[in-house]
Amino acid sequence: MLGSQLAELVWTGPEGHGAFSRDTSVVVRELFERAQHSILLSTFVVHQGRTVFEPLAKRMDEVPALHVQMFLHVGRGPRDTRYESEILREFASEFKANWPGSRLPEVFYDPRALATESRERATWHAKCVVVDDSVAFVTSANFTEWAQQRNVEAGVLVREARFAVQLRGQFEGLVDAQLVHRVPGCRLP
Repeated sequence: MLGSQLAELVWTGPEGHGAFSRDTSVVVRELFERAQHSILLSTFVVHQGRTVFEPLAKRMDEVPALHVQMFLHVGRGPRDTRYESEILREFASEFKANWPGSRLPEVFYDPRALATESRERATWHAKCVVVDDSVAFVTSANFTEWAQQRNVEAGVLVREARFAVQLRGQFEGLVDAQLVHRVPGCRLP
């Protein structure tokens, strides 16, 4: 249950005596399972995508009108001289191969992460989820099994529509200004 507090500590990892927090993987699963209209998700890295995103893919199949946007890091390695299109094609292929559902989300990336000059590169590092413009989860945890279940990670679940809309607006502003791009082949039909 998501509870009724305005803000709640979400934690992965060991807890000391008397500590009270919600588990990261439980909160993420509940957010996905309760979404009715929209989910915005941002993370640096995804591992074990088939497992980590199973509840999201299931919800997308259950609610065909659910609009899901993902903002992910698609980057160039230190000595990678391939064309941007080749890196994007490889990323999209791997993403689709590991997606557990029948419908893909829209996937966005920061093109600066693919700059050929390392001094011009940037990393997409924001980790958050916004659901139905009513609840937001901001966390240090990536969407990996380790981050969701083993690492020490801290986050906050905020049940306040104004904050959720403001956070979504930050991402929409980047899309509108074309500062982030869609990953070709990773979008809703």
